[in-house]
Amino acid sequence: MARLTRSIPGSGGMAILQDTLVAVIVTPGSLLMIDEPRVFGEVVMSIFIGNLVPFIINQPLIPYTNKVPSNPPNYLIPVILLFP
Repeated sequence: MARLTRSIPGSGGMAILQDTLVAVIVTPGSLLMIDEPRVFGEVVMSIFIGNLVPFIINQPLIPYTNKVPSNPPNYLIPVILLFP
């Protein structure tokens, strides 16, 4: 988020977000928090929700991921090499 306030997209997702802000006539930059506080809050909340949802979805999978290292290396090594 810090790079977005300096109008330097750090990744493809931030570049899309910056282009979207420009499309709706909001100038991304250091004054975004002052000029458009509602838009800034919505961006922050969307990032928060985008991180919270996968966290909640992955919680039931923790017992299964803990069992992966107990498999024999003969099975794990080919799977690791096929799916890096």
